[in-house]
Amino acid sequence: MNTADSIRAALDAAKAEGETIGEYRPAYNGWINRETWAVSLHLGNTESIYDVARILVRGDQPDERIREYVEEIMAAAIDPAEELPAGVSRQDARLMAGDVGSLWRVDWRAVAEGLADE
Repeated sequence: MNTADSIRAALDAAKAEGETIGEYRPAYNGWINRETWAVSLHLGNTESIYDVARILVRGDQPDERIREYVEEIMAAAIDPAEELPAGVSRQDARLMAGDVGSLWRVDWRAVAEGLADE
């Protein structure tokens, strides 16, 4: 068996096992990772936060606008001197920060698309 045949056999075996090769496959409650899921969950958990998030996804660069909004909330959760965005309680901000943890793995496009689809 040559190298090309070995690769083909390995890909066929992976597909037979249900693995996807080079395709998106949700890994955490339908989301790409836990952080993305947690951000989406918290944006939809409180009516005032959800209402702002839904407005943000209507404009240009919705993923960037959502990221900035969540960063504001997280900053206020960490530093009490930071002002909270309107409609966000200190408790909601702290819960979000505790559940999400780090923002570096969040798929902001997926979060924005999830909000826009609702």
